Amino acid sequence: MILTRDEYACVMGVPPRDRIQQILYACFIDFTASKGNQVVVPFSSYGLNLNEQGNVLSLCAPKAPCLEANEAFLLLPEIAERCGFTDKLEQFLRATPVEQFILEGGKCQHQTPDACIAATTCASNNGKGSSGCAPAR
Repeated sequence: MILTRDEYACVMGVPPRDRIQQILYACFIDFTASKGNQVVVPFSSYGLNLNEQGNVLSLCAPKAPCLEANEAFLLLPEIAERCGFTDKLEQFLRATPVEQFILEGGKCQHQTPDACIAATTCASNNGKGSSGCAPAR
């Protein structure tokens, strides 16, 4: 999903950000490696994040912003309506399994907070979650 500059600015806000905007701001830097956030190395590809102090930490480190992201993601319909991209969000949710990952991620983080990975969906598994795409040995 691609947001316009105005839509993006509305979602992220400007300091002082509210709690949800702060979570999204910090977490989106981990999720993306676009020119917009000036991240040189896509740390999230390696399960890492860069905190505000410039330290590289695990995405699952205590107080890592993405551990709280599922709470913010559940508010995306409200945010999209306020920021004017409801149609884009609805299309994104229809075209991807992201809603499933949000729900699974939140559930997993509460059940097993120290090690949480959502199951991938494999074409060979008819779109159902699995523990991975490679056959078990």
